[in-house]
Amino acid sequence: MVRILFAIGFFAIALLSGSELYQRQLAGGLLITGEPLAEADRLLTAGDVDEAALMARFAAHTAHTADEREAAHARAAQIEAGRTLSRHAHSFAMGALTGEPRDFTGFLGSLSLDLFVVGDIRDLAVQGYREASTGDGDMLILALSAVGLATTLSPHLDFAPALLKTFRRTGALGERFVKSFSRVARRAVSGGDFSRVGKITTDFGTAARALGPAPLARVMKHVDDPAELARVSKLAKANPPAVYGLTRMTNGRAVKAFARTADAGRMAKAARRTSRLAKIFAKGVAVFPDWLLIGCFLASGFIAARLVAAAMPVRARRRSDIPILTHRVTSP
Repeated sequence: MVRILFAIGFFAIALLSGSELYQRQLAGGLLITGEPLAEADRLLTAGDVDEAALMARFAAHTAHTADEREAAHARAAQIEAGRTLSRHAHSFAMGALTGEPRDFTGFLGSLSLDLFVVGDIRDLAVQGYREASTGDGDMLILALSAVGLATTLSPHLDFAPALLKTFRRTGALGERFVKSFSRVARRAVSGGDFSRVGKITTDFGTAARALGPAPLARVMKHVDDPAELARVSKLAKANPPAVYGLTRMTNGRAVKAFARTADAGRMAKAARRTSRLAKIFAKGVAVFPDWLLIGCFLASGFIAARLVAAAMPVRARRRSDIPILTHRVTSP
């Protein structure tokens, strides 16, 4: 009986270790411990309407119960219903005045000049003069202005370089991304080949259409190079709430994890554990590396199997253990 109890214990350890390894693989090593719906409320209180709407949709997408899913859908509908005409007008005006859009309407206001040729000509003249005179022109702004001029007659393309310039001016781009993109821009300006700059702006435009300016600004803080932007763009096009929600709820760690998945929605569901007990267990073993969990799984499984085998009743004895009776045969 004791052996059976020990076998059950070791089997449970093996099961938990294997389950955690599988969960980590699906979640890309991410663990969401906060509550997305509560985060959506905080964003709404702060006036970040687009981000609150995406977070509410993320909560619905990763919900584990019908009640939780229904509450998240109701909150998302409430947020959408709050987008009144007066709110749109105020957002447009603030975007035009500050150049820092917090939603799509504010984005349109901030780009009221850059969507026309005057903004690109101005930036080409200013940054080109600085580069020629002192060598400290902003290559990123210069290259984006050149691309903006080339796409002036195509507003659906022109907004991407214009929004990128806005992000650059307002500090919404991460330092590493700026350095990486600036190297590409410098080569484009000196060589006259803007194809790579165009690819980056295209990826950026795809992500902006999927997420919206304010949520994208939150994500771009954690994007380090054009390759990461391409992955974010592809995943955001398929599932905007998952990309934004994962990035915000993991403090940007999800951006690196996106390289290991083709389905951000599946990763998001795996990153949110199904119960309070599962979250507690995940936190407890978070410091354990994968190799240690693999060792626990193999060792526990082996010990459990040996204990079960030892506890099983012997059905037959070996022939050497069976006594042989001999009879002396006597002749009559």
